[in-house]
Amino acid sequence: MLLYASASISELEIPGKKSLVIYISNCQHRCKNCRTSYLHLAYGDPLKYNFNNIFNLYYNYFDIVCFMGEGKETLEDKIEMINYCKYIHSRDKRVALYSGRDTYIEDWMNDALKKVKVL
Repeated sequence: MLLYASASISELEIPGKKSLVIYISNCQHRCKNCRTSYLHLAYGDPLKYNFNNIFNLYYNYFDIVCFMGEGKETLEDKIEMINYCKYIHSRDKRVALYSGRDTYIEDWMNDALKKVKVL
């Protein structure tokens, strides 16, 4: 289950776009000079209980949903992320995923998240 620490609107994450930034905790990467190191901990509330409310509350104020982190990278977390992305696309919004790691587009991203920009 994905945990989120906070959500906010930002113009900093994706140049030229207003983003609904959702900070996912339980990050496994521990990047050097991480600016959100509090996300290394299992911290926050289950996103599945709040995602629709957050998305609908801010819908008119963003162009793209930016997930900062991907949780524990378990199959359960990946399926949950896929479901959010499908929903976001069905509502004519875009998705970005900052994973904190250098990666190629993985099968789980490629198959279900065709519009996701992996940064």
